[in-house]
Amino acid sequence: MDRRAYLGGTDIAAILGVSPWKTALELYEEKIADEYIEPVIEPTREKMFRRGKKLEPWVVELLEEERGIFVVKRNQRYVDPEFPYMTCEVDFEYMDEIGLCNGDVKTVSPFAASEWGEQGTDEIPLAYCLQFLWGQMVTNRPATLVGVLIGADDLRVYEVKRDEELIAEMRRRAIEFWTGNVIPRVPPAPQNSSDTVKLLARYGGFVSPGSQEVWDVIDKLREVKAELKTMNEQKETLEGGVKQALLVEAQALGIEGTPDKFVILGPDGKKAASLTKQHRAAYQVKESDFYVLRS
Repeated sequence: MDRRAYLGGTDIAAILGVSPWKTALELYEEKIADEYIEPVIEPTREKMFRRGKKLEPWVVELLEEERGIFVVKRNQRYVDPEFPYMTCEVDFEYMDEIGLCNGDVKTVSPFAASEWGEQGTDEIPLAYCLQFLWGQMVTNRPATLVGVLIGADDLRVYEVKRDEELIAEMRRRAIEFWTGNVIPRVPPAPQNSSDTVKLLARYGGFVSPGSQEVWDVIDKLREVKAELKTMNEQKETLEGGVKQALLVEAQALGIEGTPDKFVILGPDGKKAASLTKQHRAAYQVKESDFYVLRS
């Protein structure tokens, strides 16, 4: 689906500057693009998405059985009654004592399990929390039940209740982004160094007279670079000392062969350090442009 014409639940985190996937500037560039290009998803994430879609009906059935909820709709798309460019997709909807509520299913890698807190709470990653609140805003629902399948058999359930103050701020920022950036084609303010460089590249090169503020930053940058150089030299010297000590010990013991790992024990008998053989394969770096700041 062409996402250029609307804002969805996954977009609001980027607008607010808390998305782990993209910045507001990157989102803006997607919305104003001349043609829609399907986002390229990293293979591991794409595999998880496919698995998630297949497991979603099963997770909903488990929620029906274990929570006793009555699911009335699945996979519906809604448009905000006031602003047509605000939309959301709801995995499932169920009747609760507080009224019709939204539901969502997420499949999560076990490596990310620590990002999800105590069951029954709203202790979930902020980007997802904003996504669910966005869905409540568009559909005017009081809560979202979230079934999270971690790995293959760890099902956790969370609940995100409506937060009027946060929803109002999200709505204000979304309107500001759409009417103040997307429609007039005005880039949003940069949120990180990459954004800044991307915007700066549009102006080409020029000679800046500088300012006291910039000069102070450059002086501090030079100090940091000098400190880093000294620390790197010390690091190399200390690492060389450890390797020399291992060589002396190996020669004294008459050890032969080509081991891949040397382990040094500490005073408590536990591993204090290790030296591991590694192989770096030849590779080609993708062609790209970048800026180097020299001072």
